[in-house]
Amino acid sequence: MKKQINPTIKAHLIRGAFYLLLLVAVCAIPFALAQRNAPKRSGANAGKLNASQPKAGSRLLPYDARPGARVPRMPNLSSWAIVANYPLISESVSCSSDGSFGYCVGGFDGSIGGPTNQFNQYDPVANTWTPLPSIPGAFYDAPSVYAANTNSIYVFGGIDSTFTPSSVLQIYNIASGTWSTGTPMPGPRYFASAAYYSANGKIYVISGFDQNFLETTTTWEYDPVANTWDTTRANMPVPTGGAGYSIVGQNIYLAGTWNGGNGSNQNYRYDIVANAWTAVAPVPVNIYRPDSGAIGTNCYLVGGGNPFVGGRFKGPKVLHPSTNSPETSYNSTYIYDTIGDTWSTGPNTNVAHSFTGGTAIGNTLIVVTGFDGITGDTNVVEAATEGGGGGSPTPTATGTPACTPVVINGSIDLSDPTQTDRLFRSGFPQTCPATTTCAIFGDATPHHYDSYTFTNTTGSTQCVHIDTNTADPANICNNWIGDSGSSPNPDQPFDVDVNNGDTLVVVVSEVTPDAGCPAYTLTVTGLCAGGTPSPTPACSPIVIDGSIATGDPSHTDKLAESGIPQTCAGIESCSIFGDPNSFRYDSYSFTNTGGAACVTIDTNTACNADHAIFTSAYL
Repeated sequence: MKKQINPTIKAHLIRGAFYLLLLVAVCAIPFALAQRNAPKRSGANAGKLNASQPKAGSRLLPYDARPGARVPRMPNLSSWAIVANYPLISESVSCSSDGSFGYCVGGFDGSIGGPTNQFNQYDPVANTWTPLPSIPGAFYDAPSVYAANTNSIYVFGGIDSTFTPSSVLQIYNIASGTWSTGTPMPGPRYFASAAYYSANGKIYVISGFDQNFLETTTTWEYDPVANTWDTTRANMPVPTGGAGYSIVGQNIYLAGTWNGGNGSNQNYRYDIVANAWTAVAPVPVNIYRPDSGAIGTNCYLVGGGNPFVGGRFKGPKVLHPSTNSPETSYNSTYIYDTIGDTWSTGPNTNVAHSFTGGTAIGNTLIVVTGFDGITGDTNVVEAATEGGGGGSPTPTATGTPACTPVVINGSIDLSDPTQTDRLFRSGFPQTCPATTTCAIFGDATPHHYDSYTFTNTTGSTQCVHIDTNTADPANICNNWIGDSGSSPNPDQPFDVDVNNGDTLVVVVSEVTPDAGCPAYTLTVTGLCAGGTPSPTPACSPIVIDGSIATGDPSHTDKLAESGIPQTCAGIESCSIFGDPNSFRYDSYSFTNTGGAACVTIDTNTACNADHAIFTSAYL
């Protein structure tokens, strides 16, 4: 009896036939594999799902993962759990996140033998998928990025419905629920790397394969507000395509590349502010096109393998001349500590994933569909959470009372005072103890702000959800202790330590000169004492409703956004942006009349784009 071919495999064969023609024409075409966030499998089925490794000395394909030096297992990532299935059996889905939801679009649909235009939103709380308006141009093998300053998702190039590398930029605005096209990319790209930098509101599209199926070194800067491209940025030191990529603070990390079919353990860091590339600790194994994402200061590479070159059948995307390759997909996780410049391993996925999609939603990583190396493409989605792996908890200040948050409602307008310059937004909120440093953005203009003062009367040091000290409008890094890390909508809280008797000053500043902010709510938690403007002797949150408008004071320049909220562990530092304009601000002071406290500062606002605000703390 004649056997029927599995529909998925049949689609792979059809897809592969097209690429065989390309192989004949081009002679050597790079094989592009998309694998996102798929760790090693353990248990009884581990041997069945793990790919066989090449013999020592044999040529390494870009999807091989030869054994490297053993590294300690990362304890803070939870085990992978299978969550709600994706609505479509697929591979090469492109995923991004706005911090609350995951957005997955496009991909290769084996049932039709080509790219799909499906678009779906994942809610990690409800564990549900919701269909969204289809993308006009079906595609696969493209990166997508969420830009906070436009509240939009950007899809860069990929392989289109004619199986051609594309330069089309497709844009989805979340608020309006509509698609549009932007200025085309400077050239066609698939398997490029892309990241949004919140401090300057730009997107960086790096390397990838061009229309000739060759790796490139280009670094392109896209301005989503002006809809323009800048091609003058420093190029990568080596041609790269299919790297795992993520952004931490002002640095974009690219790990692995095609390397002529040999794979690579290269790991490069691009400093956006310095416009410079640096080689950092290599990946423990040669790797090509892993799934990738960042949580906090860690970068994750998950999955891999080549399900389409092996003993059973050839691949649908691009045939590779070598036959010495694994026949299944990988399920390993590698974790890069950007501060320590070291690698460790994480837990294993339940199902192997290659040609997969994925993203980080807050502190949760998701891996979406892909080829499982055995039965074909799947609709399996898995999730793992950073901080849920049973490691040692982050230390907090002792003697922290059950305080009610201090809530302040304020606004920033032209009547508020101004400060010079603004802080550089690191992207990392401060923690207790201090983990960040202050950096000035470099904007010489005055910025309006509000300032609030609080006093710790608890009798001991508290980790306060914000920062403490006196803010100096003429030097906005003076007495700085932390900030929210990013804007707009700086709704991720940050923490700062406030000793007994110290006065904490919280500053809410506009990001765009004279743009203001009609309304925001500032909540300070962890101070069991009163303070200006809301004396709250009971241990309850201080809540302030404010706004930034005409009449507020102003300061010169602004802080640079690191992208990382401060913690009481103190992971960030102060940095000035370098903007000569004036920026209005509100300032609130609180005095700690109790014990030392870790104070949490949380600013919720609908102010966006030009009206975005940034919150910092001083002692």
